[in-house]
Amino acid sequence: MSNSKRLFICPIIPQELMAHFPGASQAAADFCFALINGKCFDHTLSMVPISITPDIRKMCSHPLIDFIQIRIVPQIKILRFLNMLSEAMIVIVKSLPYRRIWFYNITNANVLPALVLKYLFFRKVYVLLADYTPPSRRFSMASITGFAIRKSDGIISLSGRSTISHRRWDVLAGVIPEARVKKTVTEYPAERNFLFSGLLEKFKGVNMALEVFSRIPEAQLFISGRGHEEEICKKYAQKFPNIHYLGFLSKKEYDELFSKITFCLNFRDPSYPENLNNFPSKILEYLLYGKAVISTIRYPELGSIFYLLEEKYDPDTLIALIRYCMQMPQTDLMRYTSHSDSLKVFSEHSWQKLFAKIEGVL
Repeated sequence: MSNSKRLFICPIIPQELMAHFPGASQAAADFCFALINGKCFDHTLSMVPISITPDIRKMCSHPLIDFIQIRIVPQIKILRFLNMLSEAMIVIVKSLPYRRIWFYNITNANVLPALVLKYLFFRKVYVLLADYTPPSRRFSMASITGFAIRKSDGIISLSGRSTISHRRWDVLAGVIPEARVKKTVTEYPAERNFLFSGLLEKFKGVNMALEVFSRIPEAQLFISGRGHEEEICKKYAQKFPNIHYLGFLSKKEYDELFSKITFCLNFRDPSYPENLNNFPSKILEYLLYGKAVISTIRYPELGSIFYLLEEKYDPDTLIALIRYCMQMPQTDLMRYTSHSDSLKVFSEHSWQKLFAKIEGVL
């Protein structure tokens, strides 16, 4: 057994497959691959999301990752539990050579390996906490995963607002490879267009964005992504000429769209418990590309980085803010789009040091 090697367990698939399998999270993939390629771990086990029905192992390849997926029975109702159990057993066996094991969140799919490795095989189990919704019932799977998180040997949270406390705890809001952090030379598009991208769900605020921009015909809103609110996005796009729903975009298509955008929206609804322990990694992506961010949640983990904040989650207030953004002087806009120096704190080198600190190596 090697005490010096570090293992990572996460639920990702290769980037080139993302467009074909909606069950995989783009944000999770971007974050995990940045850490993996930044050499923060010696090896990675990826538990292919259980929502992906076909066996795609032959399509998955990465020199630092073993992709774990079992489909011995149909992915229907309780039968899928047998597939999850089989994957959990494989993960446990493959994890045994490692003493330090990091999980990307603790979920229904990986809570068994986390508990077995810690309490039966006495491994050090740590958590990268990107998403956590507090349980609504005392006895539930959510309460079990919450227990596993609280009893872990250390936590790095992407959110500085988490309701979970731990004696070995630190916060770093995301990862940006140092090579990508360059002096921002922003060429502002002729029109000040707005972007909502990512998971299209109510708690993410896409419904608020639709309502707001339906009342500002002079402001162009572009929407990309997928989720349960896709149909309402299509309906608004058909009814309002200034709202454009583009679906899930490839990286090339997304980059082309980005060149037309000045403002990016983070319209998360503060009343949803899903937003209490979450840091939207897309904000860092927006800032990296020199875009101005409009947010309805204050993020202390961003430190001194400037972004447009409106904590009053109200259509009229947000409409006034959007109209102000359309008329904002260029000199003021630069304040919200130049963050190169501030973003260096999120480099892979900062993560390497923080892993060692939480593990007690430093």
